[in-house]
Amino acid sequence: MDGVCAIVDRKNRVVVHSLRHTFASHLAINETPILTIQKLMNHQDIKSTMRYAKLSSDSGRNSVKNLGF
Repeated sequence: MDGVCAIVDRKNRVVVHSLRHTFASHLAINETPILTIQKLMNHQDIKSTMRYAKLSSDSGRNSVKNLGF
């Protein structure tokens, strides 16, 4: 780099994983079913996907209301 000092900020770096995480987070925030997120993210284990479940504000509330009880 001939005299140019590169500053590496490991805390704020963006990598492919960051984009995948943001994608899944936005799906959850927009009430996408957790199994759909699992399929889109190609997670083999639902535990990997469940970290996004807490981002859903509904958390199934509307699904229960739709049952008509």
